[in-house]
Amino acid sequence: MCQPFGRSRGSVQRSQTGPVIKRSGWGFMSKRSCETRNLQSGILHSDATGFTLIEIMVALALLGASLLLLLDTHYSASSLFAQAQDEILMQNSLERAISEAEIAVRAGALEGNGHIGGQDRDQDPGQDPGYTFTWTAQPYGPVEGLPLLEIRATVNGPAEERSASLLVYLTSTASE
Repeated sequence: MCQPFGRSRGSVQRSQTGPVIKRSGWGFMSKRSCETRNLQSGILHSDATGFTLIEIMVALALLGASLLLLLDTHYSASSLFAQAQDEILMQNSLERAISEAEIAVRAGALEGNGHIGGQDRDQDPGQDPGYTFTWTAQPYGPVEGLPLLEIRATVNGPAEERSASLLVYLTSTASE
């Protein structure tokens, strides 16, 4: 047995002349001298380089598992992004509805409704699709004559409905 770099085993070899040669100890042989020695002793080894079928199958299985994890992560990130985008759109719509209601209350109205996303949906169909709002204003508090109103706005979106309220102190009334 030829071991290129390592401790060689003690062996008994017969030379062509007949005497027995014992060899043991450290044998530091190059790969080429090992191949030459194997050819001289009649042992043929294949030095074919490449991958076995099992190695290729294991590599493909690892690659497939990695791709599966990567695609799952990508899908999770995409759905989280869509949820965050919907949440931001709903929050912005609710803030816009309350600000429009506050302006209308300061002008003297006590209820109203509208569409968020422009007057003509055909001109701007991508902005806030399907968001409508309603609002009402009522006097707030136990003290009569205090110009404090509670505005409650409700936004109806494609997937959910959300409400918020705001207290408005009127410094001057619309009737004055």
